[in-house]
Amino acid sequence: SLLNGLMCSKPEDPIEYLESCLQKVKELGGCDKVKWDTFVSQEKKTLPPLNGGQSRRSFLRNVMPENSNFPYRRYDRLPPIHQFSIESDTDLSETAELIEEYEVFDPTRPRPKIILVIGGPGSGKGTQSLKIAERYGFQYISVGELLRKKIHSTSSNRKWSLIAKIITTGELAPQETTITEIKQKLMQMPDEVGIVIDGFPRDVAQALSFEDQ
Repeated sequence: SLLNGLMCSKPEDPIEYLESCLQKVKELGGCDKVKWDTFVSQEKKTLPPLNGGQSRRSFLRNVMPENSNFPYRRYDRLPPIHQFSIESDTDLSETAELIEEYEVFDPTRPRPKIILVIGGPGSGKGTQSLKIAERYGFQYISVGELLRKKIHSTSSNRKWSLIAKIITTGELAPQETTITEIKQKLMQMPDEVGIVIDGFPRDVAQALSFEDQ
């Protein structure tokens, strides 16, 4: 309680203040009567008037020139900041995708075989993928062509405009977007015996993610 009083009152003479506090303890009848705020001043202080806005305006009138030719700088209100996520414009939510996948692929029927052809640029992945598809009667999917068609058909979409810029700089398209497009394409082929996918995965992480989904 003494410490609270010292911190709140900040007396000029702490010794004198403590002596007065001890005297007050005696008057109260002992330490048992002392509370945490016994020595905290209960005096009500008058707050300054709420005329800050008026004072500011009068101050500005006094210091700002009245000449109409004074070059005031005009500050325009900035437009609101819109948060943008690469997945914010996704056509289907994850739940909708799962429901559609369940409806397309009959659980009582065997799913199509999926062959992923992997290789470096110019290694002939596309040629070999087409040959495999023709040889065994499988469907052929080129992931690069799939993404290019999507970008071309949704050029006004913010998400795909950003993905187009990413691909143009030589970077990979976002993994989630690529896998989502492949899944939607596979959902259109429920009766195929096999499917050859060219250009995917591009790394181990994509392969593992695709396998999990």
